[in-house]
Amino acid sequence: AKARGRFTGWFHFVPFSEGFELALSWSGGKVLKRIMSQAPATNYTALLAAAPYIGEECLDVNRAFIKCKQKDDNPSACLGEGQKVTGCVLKLLRKVEDTCMESYKEYQSCLSTHTYRLAFCAEEEAKFKECMSAASAASAEQQQQK
Repeated sequence: AKARGRFTGWFHFVPFSEGFELALSWSGGKVLKRIMSQAPATNYTALLAAAPYIGEECLDVNRAFIKCKQKDDNPSACLGEGQKVTGCVLKLLRKVEDTCMESYKEYQSCLSTHTYRLAFCAEEEAKFKECMSAASAASAEQQQQK
């Protein structure tokens, strides 16, 4: 089957999930490397720092994925639901990076420095939460104005 997407000569961009594409680098028909275009950091530290917001923002798609997995043990049965979870998390992480990058990075740095012990990073966490609350309030205000 031919991959859907757009070919630019060096990369073939394949739709991955809402707002994201998987970029495949080709050389003689072989995939050399895969990169996510527009993909935010998804390492352990980034996910840990954003976990409360991921849990809140992606609750419904996560529940749908879990219900699907409980109904069917076949790994391929819930690919659609899994893609929705991935898309939701990536969308949220992009939003976090776009709105609160400085406090988000400071919180991640603290977590990494202190071996992921949350208690040592209360000040950085508070700054990040404050930024996220302000961003959420601004977003809600924009929605009301529409």
